[in-house]
Amino acid sequence: MKQKSKASVLAVSLIILGMILLIAISVSTVSVQERKASMSSSSSSQAYQVAETGIEKVMYEVVKGGHSTVNQISPGSCNAATGLIETNGYKVELRDSAETKIACNTSAAISLVENIKSTGTAGQNSRAIEAAVAAASTCGSIPVEIDSSDKGPATFVAAATACRSLGNCWHLPSFEELSIFSGISSATGNMLWTSGQGLRDDGSIRATINISGGNWADAGYTGSQSYRCVR
Repeated sequence: MKQKSKASVLAVSLIILGMILLIAISVSTVSVQERKASMSSSSSSQAYQVAETGIEKVMYEVVKGGHSTVNQISPGSCNAATGLIETNGYKVELRDSAETKIACNTSAAISLVENIKSTGTAGQNSRAIEAAVAAASTCGSIPVEIDSSDKGPATFVAAATACRSLGNCWHLPSFEELSIFSGISSATGNMLWTSGQGLRDDGSIRATINISGGNWADAGYTGSQSYRCVR
């Protein structure tokens, strides 16, 4: 009887020890997971701050740096292979009005840069931020001047690029901006490009307007239309 009693006590003790061990392992696992989550959150926040730094530095150079071409932008190192400005944990991509990347080593006019995307990295986390150059520029919100005659015909991208390359706030007008000059007539009678999306709003088209007749229409990016720049 004593041997059976000892065996029972031993078995119960082993069960209890096993349960204690399982509880200890569970608590340790939860603690490790919480620590990883906390570290990941901190790393994500740091990545965002790094990306924000990239936006601020490059935006300053684009808007107030006094540069005439993209390859004159100085903060960071221009990676010729990727076309990105890369330094201090962030990578910055420059884009034009058609959301096409402008390589940082190109001699394109600085006025073509309309959007900046900065991706910051910290640890295993990456965060991206985008900002429009127009929001930081000093150009007036209401255009006061328009081309005296039609230009083109040209594709939407070519028209937008040509207007921005003029510098000094020249750009392809929006619906509202072109409507301000609705009193003028188009010599060719063609529809003119605007920077607004078309009625289908599917991202593949841009809207055009006949400023003399007030007619609106959609046109694909690859189609050619006349255009006028405003500022």
